[in-house]
Amino acid sequence: MAGADPGARIGELLDRLGREAGPQARETADELVRSVVEFYGEGLARTRSAADRRTRSSATGSTSCSPTRSG
Repeated sequence: MAGADPGARIGELLDRLGREAGPQARETADELVRSVVEFYGEGLARTRSAADRRTRSSATGSTSCSPTRSG
């Protein structure tokens, strides 16, 4: 469903799963969604931290995080 709100779509799918497969399946799916969101959130936090370190290093003139140039 291109263009649909992803959050609403996830909610719809979880609701449908709960109706069709039952409350235990819905609880498991909810836990799965929370775990995936946490996983991606941790990855984004690491990416942000690395970018912040690189920005600070560039601002202080450090070359430890600078890419190697050849040629």
